[in-house]
Amino acid sequence: MSRRSLLTLSLAVVILSTATVNGQDLETSQDVARLDMAAVPDLDVASIRAIQRQLLQRAISPGPIDGIIGPRTSGAIRLFQERFGMKPTGNVDNQLLFSLGLPEIALNQTP
Repeated sequence: MSRRSLLTLSLAVVILSTATVNGQDLETSQDVARLDMAAVPDLDVASIRAIQRQLLQRAISPGPIDGIIGPRTSGAIRLFQERFGMKPTGNVDNQLLFSLGLPEIALNQTP
């Protein structure tokens, strides 16, 4: 396992061990086990703004916090993905959401 893969996996474990969604611990949620990490969720403006804020907190400028995934936001996502050993697509997927500490957005997509 590469160092980047190990770092990404470690980050996901930390997030899962500390996060809650709707008062339920994620580490005990069966929804997490069924979640496709490569799935691309439908995002509303508030979710995109949350992603943009998380990127900015990590010193990666997504451009304006406007709820639009434009070229600057896509570039910031790609840079984040590269830094943490993910496939640098520039697209939001569930792996990105968990890595940014936003598992609730991914979990809200599950039926």
